Amino acid sequence: MMYYITLEAMDGDKKKVYEAKVWEKPWLNFKEVQEFKLVGDAPAASST
Repeated sequence: MMYYITLEAMDGDKKKVYEAKVWEKPWLNFKEVQEFKLVGDAPAASST
């Protein structure tokens, strides 16, 4: 099973968006991060 995860994290005072790709083989008790990359800055929250 391949999982594609998008997450937001704080980098100092800026919120950034990252993407991770995780490979899992539960029958072998195996998990491995295949890729982890910065996508860019998170969109600013709207004040409505």
